[in-house]
Amino acid sequence: TTSHRKDCFQDLKLVVPTEAASGPAGVPSALRALLTPERMTGDEQYQCDVCAKKTDATRGVQLRRLPAILTLQLKRFRYEPRTGQRHKISTSFDFPTRIDMGEYVQGDDDDGSDPSLPYELYAVLVHQGSASFGHYYALIQDVARGEWFEFNDATVKPIKASELKRAVGGEN
Repeated sequence: TTSHRKDCFQDLKLVVPTEAASGPAGVPSALRALLTPERMTGDEQYQCDVCAKKTDATRGVQLRRLPAILTLQLKRFRYEPRTGQRHKISTSFDFPTRIDMGEYVQGDDDDGSDPSLPYELYAVLVHQGSASFGHYYALIQDVARGEWFEFNDATVKPIKASELKRAVGGEN
């Protein structure tokens, strides 16, 4: 039995690995991981209402359309049930300032062509601190002038591209 459910979204939650794997962690690899179907077997079997029993299954996410403004949320906090503790994940994560989302979308009228869906980074919310406490500030681009600014409480100051790269950990 195959079932589908449509769901509207504004943001995609991307997993940040707890340790550097065999290659750089970043938006493209996290998007591929999000869109890779998951096998549900053993204790994770799916309860099929049609079959009236648990069965092996595959579940996954397919992007059909994207919003005009797409938010990518990095899952930098994890909960450890064994200890009851929250931990912040500080693994380096590449975050490009431009990305073509076309390769990640399977359109409703997919004719096999790969349409270009360019997105450009224009704002970043940054967390400083640990999983227990911290402070958020924003880096926002003046799109008309192409200049970046740091908004930190009552302070607004221009930043250089190198500071943006340091904050988001990616390419410019």
